[in-house]
Amino acid sequence: MSLQPLRILIIDDEAHNRKGIKRIIEEGCPSINIIGEASSAEEARQILKNTQTDVVLLDINMPNENGFSFLNSMKGEHFLTVFITAYAEHAIRAFKANAIDYILKPIDEAELIEAIEKCRNLLPVLAGNNGWANYSQSLVHAIDVEQQIEYPKKFTLPHSSGFHIVSVADITHFVADGNYTNLHFIESPPMLISRPIREFEDILDPNQFFRIHKSSIINLKYLKSYSTAEGNEAILSNGLRLPVSRRRLEDFMQIVNAVSRKLWNM
Repeated sequence: MSLQPLRILIIDDEAHNRKGIKRIIEEGCPSINIIGEASSAEEARQILKNTQTDVVLLDINMPNENGFSFLNSMKGEHFLTVFITAYAEHAIRAFKANAIDYILKPIDEAELIEAIEKCRNLLPVLAGNNGWANYSQSLVHAIDVEQQIEYPKKFTLPHSSGFHIVSVADITHFVADGNYTNLHFIESPPMLISRPIREFEDILDPNQFFRIHKSSIINLKYLKSYSTAEGNEAILSNGLRLPVSRRRLEDFMQIVNAVSRKLWNM
């Protein structure tokens, strides 16, 4: 019995990302029909208006209109959504129980293929018993929850004789030290906290902080420049140079470009 072709739309503002996603699913998934590619939410709406679609592979952080806003504008439409994003920690939490799947950049090919097959198996189930209505309602609720997430503006950090209250905006970067993390500030001395860097990554605003290396997170507010003179390095406003890992370099450049576009358009 032949499989019904799965109709897929890829939405990502970066052409090389769309090309990579297309290659993975064409090589790894049987019976696929990529009905289109869109570089923006508006372009995607035009395609969906004229073409029946089963699955949308959706980037979250796009200029002008992000993935959440796009989905809000498509309430009631019958397609499954798989999120593909460089920002893992927070924006995705609300979707874990509602989206079909989410894939982190850089994309793991096996994870993407598994997500596509999950969609294929779920489509017949949604076709009956108000399946689409229930799916749409739960996804819209998840979007509403995500948009209400508030990231901490202050940390209460314990020390041997009490605690410090510090402003998150004053933190220039975090550096891992085993199961401890050094917090560095724009003016105050650094503080060593008995928490792994991963725990800080989980609660920081991904639009303000970025993990450039397994051992460091930077505050993009204090990013001054980027240099390849002595390897890939992020240079902070205080002159400190921190390595950017090869694995995170592409995502780092994407978020820097996104921040630059926002500042340019202000």
